[in-house]
Amino acid sequence: MLNEKELTMYYARGKNVKVTCKDGTIVEGYCEMFTQPLDNEPEVAEISIRKGAMYLVGITEPEIEKIEYLD
Repeated sequence: MLNEKELTMYYARGKNVKVTCKDGTIVEGYCEMFTQPLDNEPEVAEISIRKGAMYLVGITEPEIEKIEYLD
């Protein structure tokens, strides 16, 4: 069962998003994928944001302050 933040991460797939991290970093781009905790090492949820043609940024659940859907 996914928690509230993991559900927000899950539904971000296929959308343009703005992710605000706890350290103040803001990442905007297209959410390529969501990896659930059981499929990730170390068992935390992660999303991958496409920035440009060949650049993906992975952000784990503990790093995320807020996710906003832009579309």
